[in-house]
Amino acid sequence: MINIINENILSAKEDIIIHQVNVGGYMGGGVARQLANQYKGLEEFYSKHCNILDNDYEILGGTTLIYKENNKIICNIFSQKPNFDTDYEAIKKCLEYVKLWASNNNLSICIPYGIGCGIANGDWEIVYKIIQEVFTDYKVTLYRLEKK
Repeated sequence: MINIINENILSAKEDIIIHQVNVGGYMGGGVARQLANQYKGLEEFYSKHCNILDNDYEILGGTTLIYKENNKIICNIFSQKPNFDTDYEAIKKCLEYVKLWASNNNLSICIPYGIGCGIANGDWEIVYKIIQEVFTDYKVTLYRLEKK
């Protein structure tokens, strides 16, 4: 069950903010950079996680959940290949994991509209179908930032 709203995800009311990250250990742009700027320590935790595993493909398809202030949980989904393109199988695996975890803990989820389709070169039609498939039985909110 997908709800789309026209607001900035940085002001999300949901318990979990999902966003896509690369396996390289740095948040260079997009929503990841914005979240790193808003939530101090997020990028450091993420970088340390990437450095623990020395094989990029061990990280791909994985997820980290980081608790931050105001009980907000920032969820890094490792669904960008080493060349920074979106990996559709990885994004599906990550979303399924987060949905299960959120369901077991009765938590709400939000995702940036267009996840994986900006600097990660994903196809929104494909990614949106994945989101629809994963969230057929669980509510998710997509935050679409309107361009001014």
